[in-house]
Amino acid sequence: MLAVNATVAITRAGIFDLSFVLPPTLDVESISGVALSHWTELKTPEGRVITL
Repeated sequence: MLAVNATVAITRAGIFDLSFVLPPTLDVESISGVALSHWTELKTPEGRVITL
């Protein structure tokens, strides 16, 4: 199990997304945040991409 607390400072107004490739040995159980509306997981040739 891996738990991560990340803080991101957005310095401009608007709608933003953050994406990362999930290591193949990990699975996501949940992602949450005060200003997070949703997250998605997409399978790509590079691996599974998580977009917040």
